[in-house]
Amino acid sequence: MPSLMSLATQARLSHAPHRPMRRSPARFIVSCTAFGASWDVRWSVAASTQVERKPLWVSRKAHGRRLKLSKASSRRTMQSEGSRRATEPGVSGLAYSALASSAAFMVAWVLFFPGSMWTGWAPHDAFVDDVWTTFHLSTFSPSSLVLKYGDLGRSPALLHALPGAVWCALIPMQLRGFDGDAHRARGRVALAAAAVMMVGFALIDVSGLEADSYDFGGNGGGIASAADSLGVLPMPFNRGGTRTVAGWFVATGVLAWQTAAAKDAEAHRAWAIRHCGAGLWVALQRPSFAAWRMAQSVVLGGAAASTPAAQAEAFYYAAYIVTFVYFVGAEAVARGVVGRTDLRAKGEE
Repeated sequence: MPSLMSLATQARLSHAPHRPMRRSPARFIVSCTAFGASWDVRWSVAASTQVERKPLWVSRKAHGRRLKLSKASSRRTMQSEGSRRATEPGVSGLAYSALASSAAFMVAWVLFFPGSMWTGWAPHDAFVDDVWTTFHLSTFSPSSLVLKYGDLGRSPALLHALPGAVWCALIPMQLRGFDGDAHRARGRVALAAAAVMMVGFALIDVSGLEADSYDFGGNGGGIASAADSLGVLPMPFNRGGTRTVAGWFVATGVLAWQTAAAKDAEAHRAWAIRHCGAGLWVALQRPSFAAWRMAQSVVLGGAAASTPAAQAEAFYYAAYIVTFVYFVGAEAVARGVVGRTDLRAKGEE
């Protein structure tokens, strides 16, 4: 008669789910000894599943081999990165010098003198007024050209001038070409600064602070007057031109970002350079305006050259010419006609 213990064991086994018996390779071999001809096959399967314990010196040798493979993989990655850098050339020669110096000039203009980022701050505005009065600069250029944005408080300085300085400070480094994660990070910051800068531009644009009406007494230059007299333009000629340039700056920035995200090196380079040209023309417009005013003083004489009409012509004509030069020059560089450098040729792989 079975004991209570054996009955309990049988009941537990009858209700337990069926589980296939796991056997170690050694047990599997023993259970197969009675099958004669199957012995060799079973033995080979069991033997292949056993884990071989290798000596310590073998493990160290394997570790060294893995380390060599890892270093070789890193070298291949670096070579691939170098190849990519070679396909993303920067700007060199006169083209780079022109763009980089323009950017540096605008950083100095915004941060130091006349310091447009400080516009709207009373001590700064009083200092600029004193300079204009002391040196009789009003006959050369109205002080409102650099102080008028203070009428809107500090917003134009913080939303337009300051991000503009950040954008200009990053441009020369970006124009050197692709240099890995640093290039990507600077590019993101530059495009973010450009976006904020255009918010400031929109604020200025809708506030009626155009130079025609605010600084030059309604004078926009002879070309603008002739165009406006036709009565076919949807807005004043100079305002339309300013908005067109601003729109091109935004469009080229968006396309530079899209092509970078798509990893299209050549297209990204082209659109980034167009973006630089669309923003940096303002740097050369300042000294060009000054040169035009000095030429007017020589040719027209002091009294005639001091009128708002003469000031407006110098301001806008300099802007037309410089914008054309920068846009055409940027297009030539973007197409690789001039100013192209190959980083591989420099040995920077």
